[in-house]
Amino acid sequence: EAGVDRLYRIPRGQSASKEIPLPLMGAASGLDGALDEDGVFFSMTGWTSPTKYYRYLPREGSVRELGMGTHSPVDFSGITAERVEVKSFDGTMVPLTLLRSAKLRRDRSHPTLMSGYGAYGTSITPSFSATRLAWLEHGGILAYAHVRGGGEKGEAWHQGGRGANKKNAVGDFIACGEYLVATGYTSPAHLAATGSSGGGPLVGGAIVKRPDLFAAAVLYNTVLNTVRYLHGTNGANQIPEMGSPETEEGYRALAAMDPTLAVREGVRYPAVLACVALNDRRVSQWHSGKLVARLQASGSPAPALLRVQAEAGHGVGTTRDQAVEQLADTYSFLLWRFGDPAFAPPKP
Repeated sequence: EAGVDRLYRIPRGQSASKEIPLPLMGAASGLDGALDEDGVFFSMTGWTSPTKYYRYLPREGSVRELGMGTHSPVDFSGITAERVEVKSFDGTMVPLTLLRSAKLRRDRSHPTLMSGYGAYGTSITPSFSATRLAWLEHGGILAYAHVRGGGEKGEAWHQGGRGANKKNAVGDFIACGEYLVATGYTSPAHLAATGSSGGGPLVGGAIVKRPDLFAAAVLYNTVLNTVRYLHGTNGANQIPEMGSPETEEGYRALAAMDPTLAVREGVRYPAVLACVALNDRRVSQWHSGKLVARLQASGSPAPALLRVQAEAGHGVGTTRDQAVEQLADTYSFLLWRFGDPAFAPPKP
């Protein structure tokens, strides 16, 4: 439900289901049982909790932790994960997940990084990463916008942000950003957008449509020139999701969602860090290069930078060290653009 797993039991011979209370807001997997034993085993991962294993015993009606799983040396006890619903431009309620310090005050000062994807019916589900703590302990907020185009509310949710409906996903993402500002979590001067791969038309589309709402954006191996995607690696595979530029209807829809085509001269766009990997065979690197070049030529005073990793891939094929280096550059770039003097580049 809205990207959060729930567990239900239908007793043998009955049609009505009963919800089993779970220990956290998370993602469940590995449901497993045995014919000669009661109950079921499963694992759960949460935003602030690494994977742990549990057993449900129907006779007791309880879920019991088994004392097994992943142990992390980092302490997330001061971090809270909450889910809110944000009203989008057309009245649709969009789930938004927030990770933040439990003691955070809504004073509009917090560096906030909002992520989105909105494609292929893929849901943003709870996951654990120790690297997030560096941002959160710096007073930051991590926000995950579960926009249309994903699978959080079923196939209709996917179709609502797919192809020609991509404008709905962009509107959802913008509404989530406006919510974070309106409720005092952050301000446009401290709000950044980020997305990867097929999330390019979403995040790229949002920053060119509402450049006043964001101070910066970080894009990872993203599709950013949709009218030309068939000319790139893996292009034909995108037709079912994005539509074909070889038909008039498809071309018009792709042109409408194309972030590179939408850049205009004389507009103050957010600062952009576009990251590419030269061993990426899923999204061609020229997508990012063209958007960065277009932003640089537009006259916008904010920097538009291209970060190149020579030996990395599209997630797969990227080493842990490469991923950590990219994340360090991401956090440093954003804090610089948010005005933190500790992260400003040295003066020449």
